[in-house]
Amino acid sequence: MRDVTVKIGGKKRTLKYTKDVYYKVGEILGKSWLQEENLSAKVIGALLWAGLLCEDPNLDLAEVEKAMGEINRKKLRKLQKAIKRALLNYSQKLDQGIKRVSEIRGKVDELGKTLDTLKKDI
Repeated sequence: MRDVTVKIGGKKRTLKYTKDVYYKVGEILGKSWLQEENLSAKVIGALLWAGLLCEDPNLDLAEVEKAMGEINRKKLRKLQKAIKRALLNYSQKLDQGIKRVSEIRGKVDELGKTLDTLKKDI
């Protein structure tokens, strides 16, 4: 998984998502954006803003919206693809984390069985 970078507002920035992104975007939009088939410019702007917060926690949504207003359709499509890649990166990290938790639970279960066997022997 490589970092996803975008150039917006004359600056090259890295998109990175966390678990909070879904809540922040939902708060801005006042609805669940996950069920929309076609993402509107407003949803894309909110996703872009949320993805840039890791790099710049003080970034204002209005700044992102202004920068988005200055891009053409071709760049908007590139931006959509970059957001999608960054969200997929985050999703893959979550999947890896879930797999790791499952592995740890398996080891804990094995340890519990071993302890139960030892208790019986004592």
